[in-house]
Amino acid sequence: MGALVLLFTLIVAASAVDIWQPAKELIESVERGDKWPVDDAEGRIVGGVDTTISQHPHQVSLQRSNSHICGGAIVNADWIVTAAHCVDSSRPQDYRIRAGSSAHASGGTTRSIELIVSHENYNSGSGTFPNDIALMKMSSSLSLTGSISAITLATGSPDEFAGQTCEITGWGRTCGTCGLPTTLKSLSMQVLRNSECKNYWTGNNIIDGHICIFQGSGYGACNGDSGGPMVCSGQLAGVTSWGASGCPGSRPSVYTRIGVYKSWMDFVMASNS
Repeated sequence: MGALVLLFTLIVAASAVDIWQPAKELIESVERGDKWPVDDAEGRIVGGVDTTISQHPHQVSLQRSNSHICGGAIVNADWIVTAAHCVDSSRPQDYRIRAGSSAHASGGTTRSIELIVSHENYNSGSGTFPNDIALMKMSSSLSLTGSISAITLATGSPDEFAGQTCEITGWGRTCGTCGLPTTLKSLSMQVLRNSECKNYWTGNNIIDGHICIFQGSGYGACNGDSGGPMVCSGQLAGVTSWGASGCPGSRPSVYTRIGVYKSWMDFVMASNS
């Protein structure tokens, strides 16, 4: 009996893993006035490659105190979508976005934020970090040309894109202890069915509002990628929400599923036009 109890304890310990919302550490660091080191290593999101904004013109850097904290995606000339945990301050003037640049710290164009609308049920109800989505209205419209363009929003069923290879992008850490890369990174990964994703996240609720992406150990989103886009078949399928602490890539990265929230997004934008 003692041996069986020990075996059960080891299995539980092996399956347990800390979860994290990857923006939190960066936001707290910016609030303290810390400076993140720059990672110039040849590189990855975690396991990705260098890319350019011309290939991902919908991508923006969300910044606080002029420092990158999260990603986001251009919905139209006036609105950006990101994760709610990226914008936990109720002061829009604390934030700005940079669009049209492969670098988060220079180039392109910047816009201050006029209005932030986080989902009213963010982090309440069933699921792990449910309803982790927010819309930001910019103080002035973007000119949608060349390296700055909107992306089509996904509208389908909870298991839409399952089995497809999709692409994630961002300026997040390239490993759990690395600094932020200077240039945009991309990574192709496979979308899991939510039932498959649940097998990796024992004890954590995967719900219809989640979409999971996985490629095996050493690949995935990390600190600084929060709110950034997952693109499937040219559509915005998700924004980065949460994953395993330390960015090991051993479990799926979990995104907020855009298709589930499109009607909410349409309502918010129409109500604040």
